[in-house]
Amino acid sequence: MKLFTTPILRRFGFRRVAIVASGVAGLFVAACGWLMPATPLLLTLFVLFVYGLGRSLQFTTLATLAYADVDPRRMGAASTLWSAAQQMTIGLGIAFGALCLQLSAALAARFTPRDSGVFVLSDFRWAFLAASVLVLTSIIGYARLRGDAGASIA
Repeated sequence: MKLFTTPILRRFGFRRVAIVASGVAGLFVAACGWLMPATPLLLTLFVLFVYGLGRSLQFTTLATLAYADVDPRRMGAASTLWSAAQQMTIGLGIAFGALCLQLSAALAARFTPRDSGVFVLSDFRWAFLAASVLVLTSIIGYARLRGDAGASIA
C-alpha cells in the first residue's frame, strides 16, 4: 500500500482519503468479527488483506498529515510527539479491544452459564464490532478537515 499512498493522496486529497480509508478499515474490522473456523481461507485472506490496505492507508495519511504545518525547526520535536502519540494510541486500542472482549463475555455469562475466563466466538464478534464503531467514529474528525488539508505536502 505504501507504494500507492502518495499518488492516491495527490489525486484525492488527505480529507477524502482519510474518510474512505477509515470507512474501509472500520467495515473490514467488523467483517473480521464474522469470520468463523468454517469460513473459506480465500475469504478470510481477502477480508484481512483489504483491512490491512485500509489501515495502512489510514495510518500513512494521518502520519503524513501530522507534519503538514510543522516548522522545519520543530520537526524533531514533532516526530517525538507523533511517535509517543502513536504508541499510546496502539496501547489504548489494545486495551479497548480487551475491555470489549471482557465486557462481552461478562454480559453473555449472565444469560448463558459458562466457565469464567472462557471466551467464545460471539464474544470476539462483539469486540470486533465495538472496534469497528470506534474506527468509524474517526470519520467525524476527518470530515471536519478543510478540503485542502495537507495540500502543501501532497
